[in-house]
Amino acid sequence: MKTGKIQTNNPLWDYPGWKVKTDFDTKFNNDLIEEIYSIAEEVKRDPNPKDSLWDYHRPQLSILKTALTSFTNNIVRTNIPEIGELNYRFKCDMGWVNVREPGQGIELHAHPDASFAVTYYVKTPKGCGDLICYIKDGKEYRITPEEGDIIIIPFYILHEIEINKSNDLRISISTDFTQVVDKNAKDALVLKSWCDDMMKVKEWNSAS
Repeated sequence: MKTGKIQTNNPLWDYPGWKVKTDFDTKFNNDLIEEIYSIAEEVKRDPNPKDSLWDYHRPQLSILKTALTSFTNNIVRTNIPEIGELNYRFKCDMGWVNVREPGQGIELHAHPDASFAVTYYVKTPKGCGDLICYIKDGKEYRITPEEGDIIIIPFYILHEIEINKSNDLRISISTDFTQVVDKNAKDALVLKSWCDDMMKVKEWNSAS
């Protein structure tokens, strides 16, 4: 059984953002899909369904949550020195499943209640639709995800999913990561404020 070892970790652009290739294999993903189906059946029977995917305990889902938490914290803290120096950590908050049938996509949006938006790709048939992110001045950055990939982007990046032009389902699991302020953190600066200031500096430097 694969445990989600990072195979590659590639920055996406000048702003914080990473595409991570894991060693989660087809068997893991198929087992994950079966767990998603079982959760869906449980939700149908439950008059008071739980708020987050992570509230439903399944073996593969638990492995994935642990991997996402480890990868996101390690990558963010390593690649953004200010976050590491301030001893910030991040936790899986709200989690959900994205299932897109042929002809369906996801409209333009961001994640204002999160610090980072993280997505794991469970099933990505050819032609199922790229992830399109819009960075400074509306510049388009296109990502073709593959099964086993994890995409980590800051909350403020506007993004959308193209129409699924395949003949199969496109399945991913997304989660908002929110900041946990450690008792040993140097101050109470929140990530959103830091990101806002970082954006201003980059935009100012670009205009100079």
